[in-house]
Amino acid sequence: MRTTARVTAKWQVVIPLSVRDRLGIRRGDVLEFIETDEGFVIRRWTPEGGSFRRFIGRLRRSLRGLPRRTDAIIEALRGERP
Repeated sequence: MRTTARVTAKWQVVIPLSVRDRLGIRRGDVLEFIETDEGFVIRRWTPEGGSFRRFIGRLRRSLRGLPRRTDAIIEALRGERP
């Protein structure tokens, strides 16, 4: 895919709809500009660890007191089966 955008007098660029859709960019998102040997890569920025990071604390709290084996954790979370 190849598309263009013009830089305004205020150094702003309107990201074409096709690019926004492909990158999943929404209003308020932060973009990251990464320089490579071939040029620049532009991508939507996410905090280190991505969006999953905010759930880690909740997961740790909910697993307190449970056994460490995966099978045992799943069984404990499901409860008794009928």
